[in-house]
Amino acid sequence: MRYTRELSKLIYRFHEFTLNPGARTLLWRDQALVLTAKQFDLLLALVERAGRPVDKQELRDLVWPDVHVEENNLTQHIFQLRKALSSVAGDTPFLETLPKVGYQFVAPVRTVEPTRKRFPTWIWASAAAAILLVTVSYGRRQWEFWMADDPPATKSQPTVSIHPLNGPSGAALAAEVAAGLGRMDGIHVQVVQPISGTSTGDFILTGALNNQTLTADFRRSNGDLLWHREWSDTLPELTAELIAQTAITLEEQAGARRRALAGRKPPKNQEAYTAYLDGLQRLLARKSTESRPAIEAFQRALRADPDFSSAYTGMALAYAWQGINQAEAPDLVWPRARELSQRAVALDPDNGEARMVQAMVLAYADQNETEAEQIVRGVLASDPSSVHLQLLGGQLLSRFGRFSEAETILKQAIHADPTFTLGRQILAYHYYQSRQFDLSKREAWRIIRANPRSGTGYGLLVPPMWMTGDWRTAAWLAGRAESAGLNQPMVAMGLAYTYGRSGRKEDAKRILLAMDDQSKMMYVSPYQRAVAHMGLGHNDEAVKLLRTCLATGCINPSAPRFEPVFDPLRQRADFATIVR
Repeated sequence: MRYTRELSKLIYRFHEFTLNPGARTLLWRDQALVLTAKQFDLLLALVERAGRPVDKQELRDLVWPDVHVEENNLTQHIFQLRKALSSVAGDTPFLETLPKVGYQFVAPVRTVEPTRKRFPTWIWASAAAAILLVTVSYGRRQWEFWMADDPPATKSQPTVSIHPLNGPSGAALAAEVAAGLGRMDGIHVQVVQPISGTSTGDFILTGALNNQTLTADFRRSNGDLLWHREWSDTLPELTAELIAQTAITLEEQAGARRRALAGRKPPKNQEAYTAYLDGLQRLLARKSTESRPAIEAFQRALRADPDFSSAYTGMALAYAWQGINQAEAPDLVWPRARELSQRAVALDPDNGEARMVQAMVLAYADQNETEAEQIVRGVLASDPSSVHLQLLGGQLLSRFGRFSEAETILKQAIHADPTFTLGRQILAYHYYQSRQFDLSKREAWRIIRANPRSGTGYGLLVPPMWMTGDWRTAAWLAGRAESAGLNQPMVAMGLAYTYGRSGRKEDAKRILLAMDDQSKMMYVSPYQRAVAHMGLGHNDEAVKLLRTCLATGCINPSAPRFEPVFDPLRQRADFATIVR
């Protein structure tokens, strides 16, 4: 929410509350009342407009200026805000619902100018000198650590960088070309992400799609043009022609060898392929809000072509990501992921992504990491050049506790494609699970540097801050993660654990109660609630929730064994039974 300089100088008082926008605090008498970032922004928007109706669309524009938010999301935040205020003020009315209009803040509000305590000049000078000394002696080393880029990769083979094509579904089409070329030996393939826009490849493919016409340029990294082509055909044929032309050139210029390249040819059905690219484009965004539209797009593709293996794979991945990220109930996602991945493999036995989904289903739904690990190793051995498969396989091996091997695979993938944000996310969480907390922080920070609005980046920074005892920063990061769009249960878990461990017990309990209320309207993972209870030292409740989580498949069996927040449970017999 954006405020003017004049408004930020005001403090608002109503009933026995003091609302300070500059410090982003809400006090009940002299006690701090915890609100999430969006609840605070919502209260401030209503208090600033006290005494007049504020319609729902205006509130959504003020509190979520760059995000499309459904009306029920606003209603839920209003409900939680009312509950927070009434928890200390009782039944005093503050927010009035105006049917078919919106809401109105009805309590009297007065504004005051904040008082500023002035210090003598010599105090400020001394403080500045002290800060300068600390910066010189320590700050430079920390700056170099946090701002360090990846060391230059030692290239064992050349790389081709594929830029998203200009036009509809450009990122998805680039990913399809990369998947097709990924079945070549002797060359790395990377898809340049729009945020970074930088290429590290020896060869660069760019292009544009306009209606039924595709234009493309293929160059060396020094700018030498190898070819310029223009094709007019159906979208599936255009993709196949682009893959084939690029593959021929890579054979001639880089000595790459084609291996089952025909297996990645798109279907002849234009309608099916267009819908599939739409779903893949949404899936590549890695946003929980895009999962349902992505699944619907894949369903359209399969109605047009029931034998389209890649569409089954895309839908299976969408469900699997929901399960791994605990965004949806396991009994709703894993059966569908199992069915769809089996269908994809039956149509294309060489479909490595579908086989990886089968490994996820085995690890989570069946709690069988042994067989899942065998599948992962088999896929990586049969298709060692695919960056996407390396990331999926490295992520699973990391979650099985195979940290050293997983780190090697993930670093190889990132060296081959340093622009792929998903690789950074997986590596940051891997470092946290393997207790390399400083490296986890730095990898998450690299994500934020590339995209300052990455809710996932801020969310990944929170757990390593726990482990280094930086509770104030952890709380601030959780608020930033919520503002940037990270799903609310994950933010609530982060805040509850942070407040519980840092002594703000009442705040943590209030968030836990809110999570219980939220679970009546949407899925809240038992794992997330277990972590929140660990912050308050509710170890019995945490063990009970972990047992439920493993029974339903919301986490894989090794997760509690390696999760640092569960260290206080290591000596308990019932916890040892769970992690066996």
